[in-house]
Amino acid sequence: MGIRISKIIGYGLIDVKYDTENWENIDPRFNPDGYSMFDSYTKEDEFSDEKFNVFIDGRIKSEETDELFDLELLSSFRKRYAEEDGGYKSGNSIFNVMNFDPEFGMPNVMVFIPPIHCKEWQRYDNIIDYYEPHHSDTNGGISTGFTLLDRPIFPWEGYNDISGEQVKRLTGLSLDRYLSTKWESLKQVEKFRLKVAKELGFNSVEDMFNNIVPMIPKELVAALQFLKVFKNDKTIYTLRPMIYWYWG
Repeated sequence: MGIRISKIIGYGLIDVKYDTENWENIDPRFNPDGYSMFDSYTKEDEFSDEKFNVFIDGRIKSEETDELFDLELLSSFRKRYAEEDGGYKSGNSIFNVMNFDPEFGMPNVMVFIPPIHCKEWQRYDNIIDYYEPHHSDTNGGISTGFTLLDRPIFPWEGYNDISGEQVKRLTGLSLDRYLSTKWESLKQVEKFRLKVAKELGFNSVEDMFNNIVPMIPKELVAALQFLKVFKNDKTIYTLRPMIYWYWG
């Protein structure tokens, strides 16, 4: 049948530690009792779509924060998917959230898609992708690769400050000041960036850019918590927006 190209947009890691000789995830950030470590049969038993629905409904009943609206929307979309598909058959299953293929893709790259966009944010064997230059090696062969995105993915166009114990959403004047540091046309831009970094409580521009990052959708945060992917939930906020492609 030959090989086909897969392309994904989402939030991912590019430094996963994976032992390709023994086909084993050895990254200490991952939960040994989580979804990414289990075989397919165990995953289906432990992390079904039905159990995810129960998990979300339980969170909705207990939440009194700004997460409530996002989870109610997620629950509504999932109920609609189930009605339209007679289940979760068209790429909208919880099993499509995590994308990792150490055999045909890059063993250091793992990408996650918000559960309401699993179908739309990935594609396979699309004619456009075969003709994009960066999908081919200079010798005429094929390549895998990724592009990190230095901005949030629509419609989640906010930023988080992950410098403290609690992840904070950047709002108001703080958000405006941070976004102004992206204006490369400013004269003395580095001096200006340092001024803004100090205003926002950081010691350096590098510190600011490392800790103010594109937000992770709350729907995806909830999905990764349900799947128990990481030992520490704060690892979720180290994911970065990216496009990833591989051939298989």
